[in-house]
Amino acid sequence: MDGEKVAEGTGPTGALFAGGTLVLGQDQDSLGGGFQVANSFKGNLDDIRVWSDIRTEAEIQANMNKALTGTESNLAIDRKSTRLNSSHANISY
Repeated sequence: MDGEKVAEGTGPTGALFAGGTLVLGQDQDSLGGGFQVANSFKGNLDDIRVWSDIRTEAEIQANMNKALTGTESNLAIDRKSTRLNSSHANISY
């Protein structure tokens, strides 16, 4: 969190395919749904960056306070100043 490692582990094995949905700020109770309003994140999300490679702790710390151009290698999503204050906010790409 904020450039500091808080956990380490392995994810699912095998390929990940396009066409899925990235859910932020909500606990998904079942595959493809099962959302409960009581489990919604209530607060602000700002400067969301999703990379298509594994970032080292040093890479995260070196770039976390820098404005990005959007042309960085392996940058999949760069959403600055995304303020989600309700439990039903949606961002589409």
